[in-house]
Amino acid sequence: MTLSTIYNNIKLILNKGDGFVSMEQFNILLPSIQMELLRTKCEELFTITDSGLAIPKSTITTKMVSNLITSYTQTLSTYSINVFSDFMFWIGGTCTLGGKVRQLEFITKQEYYNRKFDLLSKPIAEYPILYISGSKMYVYPFSGNAIDLSYIKTPTTPFLDYYMNSSYKLTFLTLGATQVISGGAQYRDGTVSGTKTSTTVELELPISFHQEFQDLLLEKISLSLDDQLKTQYAVSKQTKEDSR
Repeated sequence: MTLSTIYNNIKLILNKGDGFVSMEQFNILLPSIQMELLRTKCEELFTITDSGLAIPKSTITTKMVSNLITSYTQTLSTYSINVFSDFMFWIGGTCTLGGKVRQLEFITKQEYYNRKFDLLSKPIAEYPILYISGSKMYVYPFSGNAIDLSYIKTPTTPFLDYYMNSSYKLTFLTLGATQVISGGAQYRDGTVSGTKTSTTVELELPISFHQEFQDLLLEKISLSLDDQLKTQYAVSKQTKEDSR
């Protein structure tokens, strides 16, 4: 579903006209709802280890989030590199060590220290590991390794662009569209002239998650509206009491 479809569906369900929630509030809610839902779905579909490795619970699990799985291949020049800005959970990875491709083991920093000093554990020199500490990820042993990593990325931040036409009707801009603002129309930033290029960013969540996204967004907006009604009631009640 597109964001405009989701907006109109919620408006219909709530039986509210334009203004059931401000577009600023609507757009603020989108990324947090997206992340909340994605984390919930990942926890349903995967077993998440302390090191951030997502282990599929079924054979079709990774297919369900395939559009969010990305790869990184690099020959390292040092044992540490920056954590990817869009990293969420590991899917897996390999490391070339001694001319052989070996499976990377994703562990925590504490596990690294335990293994480093425990003579009975698997030797790091033969079994490569990766762990994250702060904004860095570390690969050991280091010997100019070629690494190949796969991970679930954080989706792009969704946003629904819009303008008001001369009749003050909310009009959404589709992804990549351009719109001439004239004749009494007003773009979302307050300008009343010029050609605007849409900044709409649609959901990057898998399509199978869209209905749940809409439901969760509806729930959050409904709670917000309930709070507004409660506040209005409390103010009205206090005003009546003050006037006695």
